[in-house]
Amino acid sequence: MIGGLSNILAVATGLAIIMAGSLIFYIFQTKLFAKYNNRVRNAMDKARSEPPVLPGKKV
Repeated sequence: MIGGLSNILAVATGLAIIMAGSLIFYIFQTKLFAKYNNRVRNAMDKARSEPPVLPGKKV
C-alpha cells in the first residue's frame, strides 16, 4: 500500500518539475528575449529594404 502511494507521489513530483521547467522556459523566451528578437527583425527588414551595393560600382 505504501509502495504504491510513493510511486504515485514520485510520478506527480516528476510531472510537476517538468511542467515548472517548461513554464519557466516559456516565460524566459517570450518576455526576456522579445526585445532582442524585435531588434534583429528590425535590422533585417531595414537591410532588405535598402538596394544592394555592388562592389566597384559608383553610386
